[in-house]
Amino acid sequence: MKQTLLLISSFVIASASYAQVGAIAPDFNETDLDGVTHNLYDYLDQGKVVVVDVSATWCGACWGFHQGGFLNSLNSQFGPTGTDEAVVLFIEDNPETVLADLYGTGSNTQGDWVTGENYPFIKRTEYMPVEYGTYYPVVSVICPTDKKIKATLEGYSTIAQMRTAVQNVINECGFTSVDDISAANDFELYPNPASVTLTMSQSVAANNSSYKIFSLTGQEIQSGIVTMSENQIGVSELADGIYFLQLFEGNKALGRQKFIKSAQ
Repeated sequence: MKQTLLLISSFVIASASYAQVGAIAPDFNETDLDGVTHNLYDYLDQGKVVVVDVSATWCGACWGFHQGGFLNSLNSQFGPTGTDEAVVLFIEDNPETVLADLYGTGSNTQGDWVTGENYPFIKRTEYMPVEYGTYYPVVSVICPTDKKIKATLEGYSTIAQMRTAVQNVINECGFTSVDDISAANDFELYPNPASVTLTMSQSVAANNSSYKIFSLTGQEIQSGIVTMSENQIGVSELADGIYFLQLFEGNKALGRQKFIKSAQ
């Protein structure tokens, strides 16, 4: 039987069994409370980083983490309505609990876990594999390129730290050079570094596309539209540094490229 992590009020772990960072995350195929199926390896094959919170409704430390709104914030920033670079999932895997416990109406729960949340909830009837940890809560961050657990979040005390940890995994598991990005996503940004204007290759601008520019910490800095006839993006107002440009067609993320803004 899994046990609760021994946490102090800031969620710093005193004694716990983490997820196995560096291990390949076992695949799972689960249906959430809304009837939507979630397959881990499908998401990873799409290039998404996956954040998985494995908890139990009776777990006090899990409830404290939940009440902090951390998953909501991560999903807002990195999920479908944000950069669309990650999938955030909550998994209740304790066989002793029931669906009513997730809604706060059962007898084995800390409260209503579902109302007001913006990410999927999954109720399992058996324990997750040991790679995801043997205590509660454990929040794993999984890399799409090698399917390994790269980090855990339950030991952090602030959302800023968690955002940085997730962004670090996105950066690590994303493309590492301009050449790699161009080959994989079939578009280029030039010149790179750029001081005033970035030009985007027309191959990805056949239809009106939108773009967003993010800092290395995941903050959205700039957004706009790129077309065949207007495929230049002004960057003169950006501070010197490294950024990511994410291209979208409607709500679909097409690709991401790293570029450098430099005054010279």
